Amino acid sequence: DQDICIGASVQLTASGGLTYLWMPPTYLNNANIPNPVSTPLFTTTYAVKVTAGSNCPPSTDTVTVVVHPIPPVYAGMDTTIMAGTGVTLTATGGGVIYQWSPYSTLSCSACTTPYANPLQTTTYIVITTDVFGCRNQDTVTVFVEDMLTLYVPNAFTPSNHDAYNGIFYAYGIGIYQFEFYI
Repeated sequence: DQDICIGASVQLTASGGLTYLWMPPTYLNNANIPNPVSTPLFTTTYAVKVTAGSNCPPSTDTVTVVVHPIPPVYAGMDTTIMAGTGVTLTATGGGVIYQWSPYSTLSCSACTTPYANPLQTTTYIVITTDVFGCRNQDTVTVFVEDMLTLYVPNAFTPSNHDAYNGIFYAYGIGIYQFEFYI
């Protein structure tokens, strides 16, 4: 018996005869040869009838090709970060092995939740492999925006007790860290 992933092919093998007849012929490239290639869409049991000559009774044997589905995988939704920051990516699905690429800006490449810290917009690919060796992949794009907004007031009123503009400070969007000196 053979295990394959859906969409894959496997070569069946029989020997010892002059003629061969594989049944069912569905998903075989040739049902009348000793080693046809099978590309079934679902688990299929094939029987082969082998005839060695007119004086010998035919022999029959079977082989089952077990077709496993492709494991599901989801890399998450695309996201946008500000330059200099990062984001945790999360892969979910039916695999037992996960492999991310490109790995140069990831905290780990063989885990389900790497931390990504790209310097520019990057599309990451995660490939998962299940216990049968079947593989699937998904992508997620981390968009990096360089836009920084800084607001520094040009005046303040610290002593009028109206709760507006009483503190002089700078603030903005996309700023990770800054120092302010007067």
